[in-house]
Amino acid sequence: MYTIGKKFVFSASHIIGGDWTALDACLIAAAAKPRRALKLVIFDDADYVYARSVASRYPELTSYLRVGNPSPLKNPGGSLLETVDIADLMSHLRWLVAKAVEDR
Repeated sequence: MYTIGKKFVFSASHIIGGDWTALDACLIAAAAKPRRALKLVIFDDADYVYARSVASRYPELTSYLRVGNPSPLKNPGGSLLETVDIADLMSHLRWLVAKAVEDR
């Protein structure tokens, strides 16, 4: 399976209302593969809106939503974290699940 994600191609702010040719070209190049899917990384509401627009543009493809990990992981003071904030990731995951359920 080939997974195409927005981070690889462009950011949400650049694609909404913009040029879809790069993503179209990637999907055309992968057309002969047995299975194609879209993995959409969601950090916030803007990313969720983007994911919905991509999923509606390519309804023949399975779309997977994934909570975005902040990168690089930093403390409020700016130093790098040594561990991932699991509670924060779980909070974002619950938020994303609620958004997706609400849209069904």
